[in-house]
Amino acid sequence: SWGVEVANSGFYPVEVIYGGINLKGSDALISINGKVEAKTMHFNQTRPLYTGWDVATMKVYLNEGINKVAIVSNGQSIPNINYLRVPSSVKAKMGVGDKRINLAPGEYGYMVTDSGNELLEGTVTVPEVYPFEIDNLEIEYKGGAVAVVDPLPGYTYKWYTADARKTKGESYEEPLAIGNSFKPNATGNYYVAAQNNLSRAESSNRIGFGVDDLANKRSIAIDPSELGYESIKMWFDASDIDGNGKVDEVYPQRGPVGDWKDKLRRSPNELFMKYEPNKLNGKGVAAFDHVWVSIMKKEVKDYQTIIMVYKESSMSFPGTSLFRGANAWLGKSKDSDKAIFDKDNIDPKTKNGKVFLNGIQIDPFNTPNPMDFCILTVQLESKSNSGLARTEGLWEGSIAEMILLDRELEEWERKGVEEYLRRKWFSTVDVKF
Repeated sequence: SWGVEVANSGFYPVEVIYGGINLKGSDALISINGKVEAKTMHFNQTRPLYTGWDVATMKVYLNEGINKVAIVSNGQSIPNINYLRVPSSVKAKMGVGDKRINLAPGEYGYMVTDSGNELLEGTVTVPEVYPFEIDNLEIEYKGGAVAVVDPLPGYTYKWYTADARKTKGESYEEPLAIGNSFKPNATGNYYVAAQNNLSRAESSNRIGFGVDDLANKRSIAIDPSELGYESIKMWFDASDIDGNGKVDEVYPQRGPVGDWKDKLRRSPNELFMKYEPNKLNGKGVAAFDHVWVSIMKKEVKDYQTIIMVYKESSMSFPGTSLFRGANAWLGKSKDSDKAIFDKDNIDPKTKNGKVFLNGIQIDPFNTPNPMDFCILTVQLESKSNSGLARTEGLWEGSIAEMILLDRELEEWERKGVEEYLRRKWFSTVDVKF
């Protein structure tokens, strides 16, 4: 279900973007604020995550404010739903509040009252403006604040904790700060948009960036390739979808990607995943929720060190990991609030090896899983005897980068690679908190 907020009551065409399953099509019910609509919503036959997404549309009445919208099964299969979309506005009754965004071009009347019930009336014209995007934005740490390098004249920058919404309503989203800079009070992902000072239009996209603690910074960062490609058994990088060893200049759209390639030139392997853009330090990640099983052409064997930038999901089945052959080494615990792995389900190669979380050695059987993106390094006691080829369809997490090597790394090598990954995926700027 979704919470959909609109400024005015009225009829809205609600669009469901989905990838189906191999059916002849199916129907489902739509519920608005707990009331099931009489008409059904039809989903066409599709091949999920191979031919892209389709759109199902139905006009429904939404009340001013937040509405609970849900898709309800009527006994038929419901496809894999990506997101919900509603129009930015409708011509309807008045809206109450001091801010409105995403209004259609036209003339609007307004009334303002004070505590003495004095009334001021007037009109304002909203001009037609064209959507624009910002790119090539550089962020720096300057004067105790995060700042835009060489801000563009004629634009005002707005800072947020989340990417632009997939569903756009007329409610105003309060930014963290407005101006060329702001002071973050915690580590994490932040986003910046630009507003045209003349048209008042805000960029349709936001540039994501990571803020980390300066205390986490190490002096030396080592690109994994510096360890020697002969030592690397597998290397998937969500910022290099085509696996050519360079950061992609053009990223895929949100949705299915059927050919995420191993960065090793001699490898024919590729994976099927769901691409989620602008997720981590401005980069996209590979999601595996509701994703079909992949089988790589060449089985990967004889690895000893596994390094992942990943996020676990509460929807993953206990004991699972990205690859079925790695479940014995990396299987998710039954209770992620207590442990990353379960001791009774993990192979001795992991038990007798070493595990590092964000660069710090831990006991994975007594350390909670962050359930957010992190750097996990597992050094097995000896080389694996379980080949990797088939993904685990019951694992629902996300991967930003995954590297397998055929040996245990020296401490300086491990720390260097972890620092490389920290800078790449978690830190555009390091701040002293």
